[in-house]
Amino acid sequence: MGIATLVAHAALLVASSSTSHPDADLSTIDGTINELYAVISRTTPGTRDWDRFKALFDPHARIILNRNPNTARAGSDFFSLSTDDYRTQNEKYFLENPFVEKELHRDTMVYGGIAQVLSTYELKAGLAPAEWTATGVNMIQLYFKDGRWFIQGIVFRPSDQNNPIPARLLPPR
Repeated sequence: MGIATLVAHAALLVASSSTSHPDADLSTIDGTINELYAVISRTTPGTRDWDRFKALFDPHARIILNRNPNTARAGSDFFSLSTDDYRTQNEKYFLENPFVEKELHRDTMVYGGIAQVLSTYELKAGLAPAEWTATGVNMIQLYFKDGRWFIQGIVFRPSDQNNPIPARLLPPR
């Protein structure tokens, strides 16, 4: 086998290993969103499958946190991160703490090959006695290309007493 063939096989292996988890159905919005929650959640401290996480996103995707400016540090009510920045920002915490994010409700709008998903979440994180919970909304933008959905961006905001989750974004009672 020539060197060019070896290089081509290596490139194919790298490309196929970074596309998605073999069990993930990224051909549907539902499968893509479910995979997002599955890959970020872990009931015990430990590393995430960061290749699996990154494969969900467009290479130029942004993950943006919007916090209440009254409770955030000055000038920090918006954080915009790449998927690599997100890993760097959170990896140490994830290694030391469980973090489980669960979807409570979803509102999906699709037009052609683009979609906007409002996904209400509940998360539980940390170890006792410092365990904590939160709720909020993920605003997820996706596009369809090459037979699958890619996440173009996520803007998320935790709820608080001044910004409770709207009733239309909560599960029916």
